[in-house]
Amino acid sequence: MLFTQNPPKTNKIIDIFQYDSYMDEKELGNFNVSKFLNNEDCVLVPNLTYNPRACFLPENAITDGSVAILTPKNGDKINKKHLAYFSTNEFRKFYMTAKNLGTRSLNIDSNFVYFFGIKQ
Repeated sequence: MLFTQNPPKTNKIIDIFQYDSYMDEKELGNFNVSKFLNNEDCVLVPNLTYNPRACFLPENAITDGSVAILTPKNGDKINKKHLAYFSTNEFRKFYMTAKNLGTRSLNIDSNFVYFFGIKQ
């Protein structure tokens, strides 16, 4: 599964023929990412980009390391309106500034994850 690239602001996942991989349920326990399986509060955000966008983790899906899996704290609920904000020019400029216009480490790590919050 990939975030749509055309246009990049859609916050949806597309299915690319013969790109996705599938595994038997018995194999899932071997991966830490399986703890997020069917957690409807999980939000996916691509790593290594200045084109931030987000979507909900689809049902019966796990991810590879190309996306960060974000979960809300303090019982907050994320909705589609919140996700749409992450693909706006306002948020993109904010995120680029937060990353100090860097070109080396754009990964969403334990420090930069906090920039993906709910706009008040």
